Amino acid sequence: AGSLLLPHLEPYLIRSMRAAEGQVDDPVLREDLKRFCAQEGQHYKMHMKWNATVRRAGFPGLARFEEELAEDYERFSRTRSLRWNLAYAEGFEAFTMSAVKLLMEPNGFGEDLSPFMQMVEWHFVEELEHRNVAFDVYEHVSGGYLYRLLVGIYAQWHFTRWIRRVARYMVKANAGRATTRA
Repeated sequence: AGSLLLPHLEPYLIRSMRAAEGQVDDPVLREDLKRFCAQEGQHYKMHMKWNATVRRAGFPGLARFEEELAEDYERFSRTRSLRWNLAYAEGFEAFTMSAVKLLMEPNGFGEDLSPFMQMVEWHFVEELEHRNVAFDVYEHVSGGYLYRLLVGIYAQWHFTRWIRRVARYMVKANAGRATTRA
């Protein structure tokens, strides 16, 4: 369910960062922003491939969930301020860093990983590489601790709520198939 989120979230992160690019006058930060967008674009492509595999496994209800999420991120880009979108992006990246740190310490995922886990580990390492960019861009363009904190909490609630709903659907759909096969 988490992977299913990312092909909708990552383009949103890229749109938000690119919208801020014209306000970033620090050449180092501007270069970091460009690398961030490039990495998120690669993540998007890999998750799209994985998600196609998940869809082939037979979860017809996923399309509805994905449409809902895509609409949310399109609406955020259209109707929310740049500051809000940057704070949301930072909230996601902060959450991701906590998860990466928890899951990868002390030595990554180990040896002899499945192709999926190799993709996850690669993605997590790239998350480590650009872990500060969303924060740095937010601070450079608008700043504000309390605002970032509140929008970040909303962001984390928004995407974890979606993941929980999709995970519940997938477990229920899979249990139904197991009953049918038995």
